[in-house]
Amino acid sequence: IVRNNPKLQSTASSEVFMILFMLIFIVLVKYQQREWIDYTISLCKLFYLFYAVYTILEKFFEPLFLVSLRLFPSSIETLYTQYSRGCMPGLTNHYSTNGMLLGVGFIVFSCEAIFKGSKKNIILSGVMIVALLLTGKRADIIFTAVGIYLAYYCYMSDKKRTRIKNTVLIILAVLVGLVILVNLVPSLATFITRFEETADSGDVTLGRTKMWAIAIDCFKNNTLLGIGWDRFKFINLHEWKAHNIYLQLLAETGIVGFIVFAFFFVYTFVCGWRHLKRIRIDKMAIDREEVHLLFSLAMQVFFLLYGITGNPLYDKETYVPYYMACAITSYYTHSRKNIYKKGE
Repeated sequence: IVRNNPKLQSTASSEVFMILFMLIFIVLVKYQQREWIDYTISLCKLFYLFYAVYTILEKFFEPLFLVSLRLFPSSIETLYTQYSRGCMPGLTNHYSTNGMLLGVGFIVFSCEAIFKGSKKNIILSGVMIVALLLTGKRADIIFTAVGIYLAYYCYMSDKKRTRIKNTVLIILAVLVGLVILVNLVPSLATFITRFEETADSGDVTLGRTKMWAIAIDCFKNNTLLGIGWDRFKFINLHEWKAHNIYLQLLAETGIVGFIVFAFFFVYTFVCGWRHLKRIRIDKMAIDREEVHLLFSLAMQVFFLLYGITGNPLYDKETYVPYYMACAITSYYTHSRKNIYKKGE
């Protein structure tokens, strides 16, 4: 993959290094104690909560936005444009980056609320969703919600009737909650108005279809091995990623690379789904195993869906927590196999 790109840049090599590092990490965690999961998630909570609080305060205290301008001077024009449209960039150089961070944070706290519906967990989940809505980032809002729901659906495998009833209640609660929030703070509806604006412009995808067409042409001309990792951005005028990791993988790594990645994506998700379903039905969860797997599934769904319109495989804000989610599934499926063997 690396050798196939004659214009390989340092950013691309670091991405490849990170992928290899995380895959090694996923293998090694099988043989560790599970305390690493709780330690990591605890740090994540502090990290994402900080960004959420900063985003909310930024909405009401402009001096915080000025701090972002000083931290990211090369993005001043972009940040001003986003801020004026009601899309809060938080303490990042782009509202998309902030949306990714808060989307993952929303997953973390929502899974905790599902596992243990304490007031604290519910309130923190509310803080995360408010902050996420303030970014106006459509994909992160929609795909995180779908990811959390599907993880919850699997989590309730032992209560199928309750699951159906709760699904209806959840949908109603979300709709009512959005209406109330939007009426109280109209800027929380920014992601809805963005749908209307893009529809009026005649291109809901905001230029993504052009990138997809280029990726498809690259794949057609380099079917087997592709054009080389991270080379796609050098063959389009905007130097953009494809905003679809599946098409970009086909373009850059061909059929060979795509099959490898696709197998990893699907295999890890199926293992996590089956494992959570089994321990719920058989009532055999250990400590916080259920909430860890809830996060793992929700994060994987978010990543895989976001991959249709975004670049989560190339953005550290998403691929690092995704690989962590895969590592969690890897750890528990491996540890369970050992338990089953001992039982036999």
